[in-house]
Amino acid sequence: MKIALVFVVTFLFISSIYGDKTLQYPVNNENKSLTSSNKTTSRRPGSFDNFWGNTLHSFTGYKILLHMAGAGSTYILMTQDVDYRIHTYFSKNKSLTTWFLPVGLTGALGPFGVSAYLYHAGKSRSNIKMMGAGCAVFQSTTITLLYVTLLKFFTGRPNPEPEEYDDMKKLSKTFNFGFGMEGIFWGWPSGHTATTVAPISALIAYYPEKLWLKIGGYLFVAYTMIGVSAIGEGTMHWFSDGVAAGFMAYAIGNTVGNHYRKALSNNSDAQNTKNFQILPLYAAASIGIGITYIY
Repeated sequence: MKIALVFVVTFLFISSIYGDKTLQYPVNNENKSLTSSNKTTSRRPGSFDNFWGNTLHSFTGYKILLHMAGAGSTYILMTQDVDYRIHTYFSKNKSLTTWFLPVGLTGALGPFGVSAYLYHAGKSRSNIKMMGAGCAVFQSTTITLLYVTLLKFFTGRPNPEPEEYDDMKKLSKTFNFGFGMEGIFWGWPSGHTATTVAPISALIAYYPEKLWLKIGGYLFVAYTMIGVSAIGEGTMHWFSDGVAAGFMAYAIGNTVGNHYRKALSNNSDAQNTKNFQILPLYAAASIGIGITYIY
């Protein structure tokens, strides 16, 4: 996750140079092209469009219930010894670790690679919609990463490391609340799961018509959620770390994805209404209609 934080700082710098204050997308055809014969000009979507608004909305309304569900699910899984049992299973079945090794890379660097690809591929193809998808992936991941890092700093949950602790059942129920008691690398909730769920949820909200994205995305979320409990012979995370991250990151990803989709759609509707207009005309002794077509 340290590498991921470097990517966030780098993208913050880039966006400060190229980003604008307002969100206006030029949409004049089905391909959402950057180029247009319409006289109205607008800028490209930015990775930090409505950043603070989206951050706030990720914790308001019904979304707050998802964050509460993250904490509640942890309490249930922890007190019912589910965390302990799953850790014990993977510590005894060491060969399963190799099945989930990709999670370590996809959770840390995957979202930023996907966002960079979508944005620059969209730019090269003059496809505003694809660029917006890249921005949604990046912003949802950034908000999530900052949020998860803050939670880890204050909750101080130790990872399941048998070499450092003798009583693993007791450890599975341990939180060291305070300031940086266990650092920000390990802990609750799972950063790898969160930065997988957030961008996938953002893309699903951004492309609601794509069924394959929903199926493939949530299957990969399940793979990641189990994977963070299996990597390192069960020493990376407790299972509830991943479950909590899933609830919390979905709230953020869904909020950001919906914002970018609506911004694109609203601008498209506004511009489309300007293309064809019928207006009443009045004169001293006659009435009529005027038809205007802008192309």
